[in-house]
Amino acid sequence: MIQLLDDKREISTIWFSGYSWTTNANPYSTEKKAEKIEVYAEPGLYCNMPWFAIWKEGSIISRIPASSCDEVLYKEVKDAKNNKES
Repeated sequence: MIQLLDDKREISTIWFSGYSWTTNANPYSTEKKAEKIEVYAEPGLYCNMPWFAIWKEGSIISRIPASSCDEVLYKEVKDAKNNKES
């Protein structure tokens, strides 16, 4: 299994606390829209902890601890070769 901080796939949606952020372009969706969602490390007491950065209009507008998230969806990869661990 790939740990969240080591997973290089592009994130499309995260769900937490009754709402979500997405990079999908569905105009009828109730999800909040973002340009991109990135996972990164913040220092914790004993190790780095995963957080999500929500990007909109070229700036980070929100940071969310991964421990608050219920689910993470990744963008589909059409070519199976691109979905292998490197």
